[in-house]
Amino acid sequence: MVKQVVVLRKIISGILSSAILSLLLVFIHGYTSFIIYFVYFSLGTLVIGLPISIITDLVIFKIKGALKYLFIGLILHLVFASFIVYLFSFAESGNFLTYSNDLVYSIFAAAVVLWVVEGILKKIGSDENK
Repeated sequence: MVKQVVVLRKIISGILSSAILSLLLVFIHGYTSFIIYFVYFSLGTLVIGLPISIITDLVIFKIKGALKYLFIGLILHLVFASFIVYLFSFAESGNFLTYSNDLVYSIFAAAVVLWVVEGILKKIGSDENK
C-alpha cells in the first residue's frame, strides 16, 4: 500500500524540513552550528516523523476534498507531535512542564514544516505526472 516513491518523497521532505528548521535555529538561537542542529532534526524527523507521516497518510487515504484532506493531515501531525512531547515529558521527571519551550516549539515546528514540505513535494509530483 505504501509505494517506494511515496517513501522516497517522505525521506526527501524530512531532509528538507531538517535543513529548514536547522537554518531557523541557527538564525534564532545560534547556540551551535548548522550541522549539529541538522543531525538532531534529521534523526528526529527520519526516526519519528517519517513513520508518523506514513501513518497519517494511511489514516486519511480515503478522504475526499483537498481542503479537508490537508486540514485533517495537519491536525493529525500536530496530535502526534503532542503525543511525542507528552512522552518526552515522562522521560525525565514525570512533569510535563519540565521541558523548555524550545523543545516543545521545535517538535511542533518540525511537525508543521514536515507537513508543509510534504504537501509541496506531493503537489509538485502530481503536477509532473499530468
